Formats: sequence, structure tokens, C-alpha cells
Amino acid sequence: TQRHFALVLGSFFILLCLLIWLARYRLNKTLLHPLTQFRQAIAALAQGRTLDLTSHTMPQELAVLGEHFENMAKVRLQTEQQLTHKHTELQTLLSALPDSYLRIDAQGQVLAKHGVLVQQGNTLSELFPHHIHKRIRVALTLLKEQPHLLLEYTLGEN
Repeated sequence: TQRHFALVLGSFFILLCLLIWLARYRLNKTLLHPLTQFRQAIAALAQGRTLDLTSHTMPQELAVLGEHFENMAKVRLQTEQQLTHKHTELQTLLSALPDSYLRIDAQGQVLAKHGVLVQQGNTLSELFPHHIHKRIRVALTLLKEQPHLLLEYTLGEN
């Protein structure tokens, strides 16, 4: 009877190990491997590349999710390319303008500048005479009510 008990117990442990190995194998194949592919695809997308997620080994739910992810990635990369193209186009247009151009945020920090008249400084007080600097500061308070503001001035004004 002890021999029979040891044989049954040994068979039970062998079957248990086999079931654990089979569960681990199925978990890797159906869930962990596709999730690793998604992680790699997200990392590739962050670097501006695409990674093919079409795999016949994925479960149907993850395959559908992979298709949606690929479509989203393509749209994102196309939009990024279009924005880069528009940015280059706008930079070219701005550099062709004869006037000076200054872009500042609501706190008065200089974000971008173009033109001869605005090259001699990096802050508003360095760039403009005192009376124009005051007008700009007053105009900046209006940005709370409106998102954009155009302020024109002449250097001879007091």
C-alpha cells in the first residue's frame, strides 16, 4: 500500500508539474507574448517608427486591438509629418517677412522672435523702449479675456 500511495503521489506531482508547465506555456503564448509585442510597438511609435502587430498567434481580441493600434499609429505618424511640414512652411514664410515678429507667452517670456528690430535682447525690457514695454505689459493682462493679441507700435511713439 505504501508503494501504491507513493506511485499515486508521484503521478499526482508529475501531472501537477505538467499542468503548471502547460498553463505557463499557454499564458506566454496567448497573453504575455502579444503584450510584449504591444510594448515593443509602443516603444517604436515613441521613436517615430511603426512595428507590425499582425500575428496569427494572437487571440482574436488582441489581434483586433493590434489592428486599432496600428491604425492609430499610422494616423499619429501622418499627422506628425504634416505638422512638421507645416512648421517648416511657416518658418519659411516668417523668415521671408520684412517686419519683425515676436511671440511671447502670457507672462511676457519671449518664445520666438524674427527680424532685425528684435535681435538685440532676450527680454521685453531689453527689446523695447520703456513706453512700448509698458504697453505690452498692459496688453498682456488682456490675454485673460482673449487667447491672442496683436499689438502694433512705432518706435517714434511716446
